Amino acid sequence: MPSYHDIRERTHLFQSFAVMTGWNANLTEGGDPEKVIGAVATAEFFKVFGVAPLLGRTFVEDEDTDGRQHVVVLGYGLWQRRFGADPKIVGRKIVIGAEPFDVIGVMPPGFDGFFNRRTELWAPAVFKPFLYDDNHRTNEFLSAVGRLKPGISLEQARRDVTAFADGLKRDHPAAYDNVWTIRTRSLDEYATAKVRPTLLVLLAAVGCVLLIACANIANLLLARSAARTREMAVRSAVGATRRALIRQLLTESVLLSLAGAAVGLLIAYGALRALVAMAPMEQLRTDVIHIDGAVLLYTLGIALATGLLFGFAPALTASRADLQHALKDGARTAGEREGRWIRRTLVVGEMAVALTLLVAAGLLLKSFARLQGVSPGFDPSHLATMTVSLPDAKYKDKPARIAFFQAAQHRIAALPVSSR
Repeated sequence: MPSYHDIRERTHLFQSFAVMTGWNANLTEGGDPEKVIGAVATAEFFKVFGVAPLLGRTFVEDEDTDGRQHVVVLGYGLWQRRFGADPKIVGRKIVIGAEPFDVIGVMPPGFDGFFNRRTELWAPAVFKPFLYDDNHRTNEFLSAVGRLKPGISLEQARRDVTAFADGLKRDHPAAYDNVWTIRTRSLDEYATAKVRPTLLVLLAAVGCVLLIACANIANLLLARSAARTREMAVRSAVGATRRALIRQLLTESVLLSLAGAAVGLLIAYGALRALVAMAPMEQLRTDVIHIDGAVLLYTLGIALATGLLFGFAPALTASRADLQHALKDGARTAGEREGRWIRRTLVVGEMAVALTLLVAAGLLLKSFARLQGVSPGFDPSHLATMTVSLPDAKYKDKPARIAFFQAAQHRIAALPVSSR
């Protein structure tokens, strides 16, 4: 909290700046009690993201002060699931954690607050005054987000925030160690930091598979061009130029590549839905993962490039037909001999790439098997874990909380074994 206060008061980089932290909200309105993943945030939180509510409004200034914080903004999914998409939900009182809250707004579909994809409601954050004391400078429990002022680049913000952090260390040497700093990242960089290396490795592996497939197709085209030597010779004899022959063969190669790309897109559409269903919500924003115009354009570019690149050698070989020898039965041309040399080179190349992929896949499977076999230090079979958060309004002190957990423990222990 002291760092948040200092950044707001002493830096001039941000048009709006906010912090938030998680909130396990016990919702008892509109059905059975339900634990909902929520967040408490300072007043400028929604202003930073620049997303307007679907209904009502978001927080206003001073609504994150003690006594004014009993308002809540609902997520679209929670509004649909729990309140039946009631258009008159704004202004209604709901009970969260044994306390009444006024619903002031509903966010549009797709907005999840970014830091936790499962967040379904937001309330103003009210922090106790003692959290601003200097002895709480390294009590770091907040996620901070800011919108830069127009004209301020990310690199400038990084330099200025790092210099600001160095100033804090000089002003408060007892609070921070030598390696402490504040890192500034774009939302895109923050969102993909954990998965980007994995996706890049996957992209490289897919590229290798593409090369293997292209090499196979090039081999087939070379073999086919050898069988079409007489055809090319006849075309040349009746007036076809070498450029026309190459253009024809490249056209066939590109059409083959485009057909493969179309089939690949159909398979990708079905596979993507399965992968998105299995993806962890905390890691990826799965609702925006789809095949769009950029993917189609990229696929078209790859198809054209591979069709031209790997079809050029077979086209060049087939267009070199020696008319005198090619029109004779059983004749072998220099183009056929050159085709054999190219085919052997392609086979060696694709075998090398395939072997590399097999070794990498084997190491990955071995690592996965070892991770699965790591002992946690206890027998995990027939064990379950759960998290229980108690509302402060009902359980105000430690004795009340201890009494609740003791009672819950005794009641669970008294259940039949088959029911536990």
